[in-house]
Amino acid sequence: MEILDKFIDKFSKKPDEQNDDNISNSIDKEFMETLAKAISERYNDDFYFSIIKPVIKQLIVFRDDTAKGLGYLKQMLEENKEAATSLSDYSLQILDDVISGIDDMLLSYDVFPYHCEDEGTPFDPKRQRVVKTIPATTPEQIKTVAESRSDGYERRGVIISKELVYAYVKQINVDEQRSDE
Repeated sequence: MEILDKFIDKFSKKPDEQNDDNISNSIDKEFMETLAKAISERYNDDFYFSIIKPVIKQLIVFRDDTAKGLGYLKQMLEENKEAATSLSDYSLQILDDVISGIDDMLLSYDVFPYHCEDEGTPFDPKRQRVVKTIPATTPEQIKTVAESRSDGYERRGVIISKELVYAYVKQINVDEQRSDE
């Protein structure tokens, strides 16, 4: 980023100010080579990521499905204490390790999870996808998140997979709907 700032600063000056600079042509050439290298590396990285993006998306789906299965297994074991055996504990550990490994792989590609922290956070259609609507009980709840169901994922500010949420919507009374007709 520092290279780009220097580039913009240098070439945003008026022509007579550029002539007053005591920067030699060799420094300008070195600067341009460094800038070209930085741009090329960024392009190559973005090109590489565009190739592997479908694999990353499938990895995210696999991670979410595994986490969902782990949640169901934990709930089942919690409800039926007698079913909790050493085999079940071992299964839970395997699933936890799989999820942890997938998270490490995603992080190695600069793919980070995100989610809204609090109920009542305004719904953001660019970052979130509603998978279930819940009637709002107050006007303040309308178009806010009721619950985050699955993390979203982004890489360098670009959304790869939206966060899945339950959202509050305006409750329509049957009487109001009939009076509108």
